[in-house]
Amino acid sequence: RIYAKISRRIKNSSLMYKLHFLESTRYPIIKNPFSLYDIVYHIKDATWESMTMPEVWQMGKRYDYSMYHNAQNILRVNDAIVMPKSDVVLTDKGVIWDKYESLMFNYMYAFDSNLTKYDKEYVYIRRPKTIKHISGDCLSLLGVFDDVWAHFIVQFLPKLYYAQEAGLLTKDVTVILPPYTDPNNKELVDDILTKYPTIKPFVIQADKDNRCVYKCDTLYWIPTASALSNDTKIPILYQNIIPQRVLDILKKDVFSAYKNDVYSPTYEKIYLVRKGKYRNLTNIDEIEEYFAKNGFQFIEPHKLTLKQKICIFRSAKIIAGPQSGAWTNIIFCNKAKGLMLTPISWLYDGYLGYISKGCCHVLMVPGEEIYYKSSHNPYHIPIEKIQEAYMSLVNQIED
Repeated sequence: RIYAKISRRIKNSSLMYKLHFLESTRYPIIKNPFSLYDIVYHIKDATWESMTMPEVWQMGKRYDYSMYHNAQNILRVNDAIVMPKSDVVLTDKGVIWDKYESLMFNYMYAFDSNLTKYDKEYVYIRRPKTIKHISGDCLSLLGVFDDVWAHFIVQFLPKLYYAQEAGLLTKDVTVILPPYTDPNNKELVDDILTKYPTIKPFVIQADKDNRCVYKCDTLYWIPTASALSNDTKIPILYQNIIPQRVLDILKKDVFSAYKNDVYSPTYEKIYLVRKGKYRNLTNIDEIEEYFAKNGFQFIEPHKLTLKQKICIFRSAKIIAGPQSGAWTNIIFCNKAKGLMLTPISWLYDGYLGYISKGCCHVLMVPGEEIYYKSSHNPYHIPIEKIQEAYMSLVNQIED
């Protein structure tokens, strides 16, 4: 009560941070959880994951590189606590936190809820207001950005397929889910869980400050399927890794179920509208006018059903628009061409290089940030530069 009374009166964010820190508990990071807990299923060996960075207009050609991705296993952990919007799992031996394994650990920002401080040895977690007990066996799809489409399909959805391979979904298991606001995410999860009558879906309550946590008798801990940094202090090329194992699941197991679906109308040219609050083009009006005059159909993928989304991207011949999560959907494309308008700092984002493999040849058109404080600042691309790049892409199609 005293803390709540003080919090209401304090507006200085640095003082609030100190209060959060004072009410935190320190946990050691478990460096090798495989040595402490039972391995119930081996997902994959350590692998080198290859990808191709897209061509950058008047800056660089496409090039290939490979990234090392650790071996992954499903573990059985007793008395484990999971939290909304967090990849951290609390145990009596410390914290399981697979971000720790990232080579970019020292350069990243972690957005896990209730995390007040961390280093290579310890994490500091705000003490919860409420702990809810879930009896029996559990597995969790909670995590940072667990309802964001671009993260959900490569980081969280594959966990269910790993659990399916391991035979866990045929057991009496509670699957802990976030309160999905994206209907596409909910549809994909429901499609799997409804096949298994013994599964008990448990949707956590919406919690504004994420202070209600969930303690499981037994947690089948499944590592985050792909390594995507929440954000980094500086632009870093090697911050994202999407294993081929994940891409195979999405293309062969998930989306192939929709391969015969038909939706009308579809379009040869689509423009991906961005209406975010940050990372916006300062001259977006003239850019959108240019693409409208060139016959592009403007779409907002998050407003489409999964069937509509897959059919529209599968039929598109050329795609254009500002960098955004909407570009994740080029994974549905069939040898399309893409013209992505992006801040220079986002040229280091390898996500596009993984999901575009075999689906879409992307040409990136970089613009300069108006001022650089982070990769989310507004940026500008001269319309003449965009016109030249677009005509170059059109000529490639005609050739």
